[in-house]
Amino acid sequence: REAFFLLTDRKELVDGALSGAGEVGNDLFGKGYEYYADGLPQREQDLDRARHLLKKAGADGLRVTLDTSAVAAGFTESAAIFRDQAAKAGVRVKVAMGSKDSYWQDTLDSGTLCCYRSGAMPIESHFSQRLLSGSTTNATKWQHKDFDALYQQAQSTKDKTDRAAVYARMQRRLHAEGGFLVWGFADWILGTARTVRGVAHRAPANTLDWARFDKVWLA
Repeated sequence: REAFFLLTDRKELVDGALSGAGEVGNDLFGKGYEYYADGLPQREQDLDRARHLLKKAGADGLRVTLDTSAVAAGFTESAAIFRDQAAKAGVRVKVAMGSKDSYWQDTLDSGTLCCYRSGAMPIESHFSQRLLSGSTTNATKWQHKDFDALYQQAQSTKDKTDRAAVYARMQRRLHAEGGFLVWGFADWILGTARTVRGVAHRAPANTLDWARFDKVWLA
């Protein structure tokens, strides 16, 4: 996993798959959202280190299949870019086109390496839906009892600063060991009429401040 993180050029993926309309990721969900661990160092491409790790793992000349589909914008483009990036570290990636009708279920049931996207949601919802041992959409099969316990600890911690510290601890582990290679975040296209006042300047989608029409008014 670490080798795959390191062979990735995130800026090239954002420029090529999102036409530059986005920002690079750091292998964690929810950039800009409450509790996001933005203090972690940005992971950069390091082909020498990636080759070293692959060799150490006995994976020289590794061949893998990357599932993708035209089910979402940028999926086929990002798969082709990642394939070419991986080749620079000696990893041969075969891009497999899946059915638009069954792609999400197919990858959840039998995918090993696949293109993925997520709708916006609070970070704590991302944890509960995708990263706990009993999560029904745990695509990366991240199943660790101690991680589950940390989530329960965060949920039961009243003090916001203390709760944020627990979430930060969880994300440090995901950044080091997790199965999501989060290379980028697409820009949201947002706008309001000049006569609409009171809209929060920065309110990530699906967070508590998103679409708070009870706080806006027409001027």
